[in-house]
Amino acid sequence: MKYYCLLFIFFISCNSFDSENNKQKKNIIPSTNIKITRFHKFSNGISKRVFVVNINGAYIYEKPDLNSKIILTANYGNNFQIIGTIGDWFCINSNDNSANTTFYNKIYKVVFIKSSEVVNDKNIPLSEPDLNEILDYSASSGASDSSYKDIKVSFVTKEEYYAKKDEAITYLTKDSKTAFRVNKTLVVKVGDKQKKYTDDTWNKFFYVGRIKPLNYEVIYKEYIGDYGDDPSEDQIDESQYFFIDSKNGNTAKSFDSFPYLSFDKKNILSFRPHVFLNRYSISIYNLAEDRYFISDIFKNWVVVADEKEMFWGADNYFYLPILPSMLGDCMYNDKRLYEGDVQKYRYVK
Repeated sequence: MKYYCLLFIFFISCNSFDSENNKQKKNIIPSTNIKITRFHKFSNGISKRVFVVNINGAYIYEKPDLNSKIILTANYGNNFQIIGTIGDWFCINSNDNSANTTFYNKIYKVVFIKSSEVVNDKNIPLSEPDLNEILDYSASSGASDSSYKDIKVSFVTKEEYYAKKDEAITYLTKDSKTAFRVNKTLVVKVGDKQKKYTDDTWNKFFYVGRIKPLNYEVIYKEYIGDYGDDPSEDQIDESQYFFIDSKNGNTAKSFDSFPYLSFDKKNILSFRPHVFLNRYSISIYNLAEDRYFISDIFKNWVVVADEKEMFWGADNYFYLPILPSMLGDCMYNDKRLYEGDVQKYRYVK
């Protein structure tokens, strides 16, 4: 049924280097006295990030010369900060020890890679078959309330995405009189009584709105993880959306991410994050059957857009922007890199 088809933007991962397990075509002999090769620096201190897209990896050289020493082999998906060019070579800043780089070498101030071995973040390849490639992991294993569903994803053009967005409808409304806060307590009016949710050190509650066709109020709960003595370092570890009945306040279903009611009001779609994999599977809750359907974990793209950018179209397909997983892994290290950068989004359904 077509309401199981979805639209996404993809990202591709930035994996770490493995200099020991890759076969080198030459012996790697570190040198402590390297004469810096002259190269053309980017103006105004600009640096760029590039990604290895050769599935077999790419060599990094001491000099812009195929006969020079090989420093290491970069794996598929590794990313670098390049600071200049010389001919058809890129110069890599080997002393960039930021959270977003995968290469750090104190011996060499700069090293080199063939420009043909890498692409910039806008040109990471992602094909239609790539969209539906899955990890060797069952997202629904052990979930007694879930059934596996083979959900397929396909590309749409940017123009089609925005045309469908203009036709989209949301069933979520927000009434300022329904919920209010008293100090640290969220108060939600349901029928002739009130439901109260009190924040504590680790849990925070927020009123999202009402899904009127279902007569459910939507509550968002986030759990703040303890990352040390400095409260500013604490982060959101888990989040949950749950429904309460608008008439009696009984708690109904819960979801790992924002719940989207389909255009035909028969299904609710949400994304199930797999934090340690930095990947997502898709959950569809069928209202008539009162059952969840879970997809496998998609390998080559990640969800990055704000929930307002994802929607059910009037054709009952779900649309959203995505990023290749290489970019997604980079963003996982530093969300400032690509979150909200629509120039790099891909669109799918």
